[in-house]
Amino acid sequence: MALGYAGYIKVGNKYALGTGTAVPRARTRLDSNSGYGGRVSTPTYQIGIGAPRTYDWDVFDGSLSFEYTKDIFTLIKAWVLARDTQNNILIAPRMGTSESFSETFWNSISISAGEGAAVDGSIGFVAMVRDSYGYGLQGLQAEYANVPNGQGLMCNGFPDPLNANHLNINPIPFWNTSVQLGSDKYDFLTWNLEFSQEVVKFFACNVTAGPQAPRYVGVGPMTVTLSGTWMWIDPTRPSAFPSDSIATAVVSVADTSMSFADLELTSISDEVQSSDSTTPVSMEYAVYQVEST
Repeated sequence: MALGYAGYIKVGNKYALGTGTAVPRARTRLDSNSGYGGRVSTPTYQIGIGAPRTYDWDVFDGSLSFEYTKDIFTLIKAWVLARDTQNNILIAPRMGTSESFSETFWNSISISAGEGAAVDGSIGFVAMVRDSYGYGLQGLQAEYANVPNGQGLMCNGFPDPLNANHLNINPIPFWNTSVQLGSDKYDFLTWNLEFSQEVVKFFACNVTAGPQAPRYVGVGPMTVTLSGTWMWIDPTRPSAFPSDSIATAVVSVADTSMSFADLELTSISDEVQSSDSTTPVSMEYAVYQVEST
């Protein structure tokens, strides 16, 4: 047994304040459509169950969920701008456990902010290689073995609580973000930035003793959307309401920002709310250019 705070996530050389992961090992089974003379009664090993089969290259496609820090936001910005590059990913679910991946390419990235919460998000990725996996400690006895006198998990004998090497750092709160559309900053109550791209593996024929790794990897067109709920406070301003087309936009998280151009409105909604709620306008923009500054 291990508690969740004993685990952590690392992307490249930056630690993330991880809130969850999903990286299953999927064995790609290749089933035959042929007939093979199976019986319909005993003996068991000759009864027709399933189909002739073999297995292809293992698939390690997964996702990470985390709260943003300045380091992680800077890394994500660089990865979006060089989207055909790879990062190493390390996942440690419990003390002593590690699962490392190399040649990983992102296929989705999200950054979200809302009142009363930290900025959070996720990375969806395709990994070409799982370099290592070790389960770590097993069972209560092994977990307590490092605790002197059986005094409990929070004693000095329990190494590196909260984050490896005590590098736990502060998440970024919602109020330390801003969204600027054109030349004006708007009062967004929530905002969400989504990036997606298709990552395609290409396999080649080559006689070998086992399944082959992909020979090539390609990334398709990137899709970017910026959405949120915005409070219409001063309709007398000339630019009080965002237009259908916006030349530039800037999303700032702490002291780092991402710049965009050529935004087009895809949807907008102004709905009646409950009596104790604010009455924001919900909108979504498609983004057609990501700036390098």
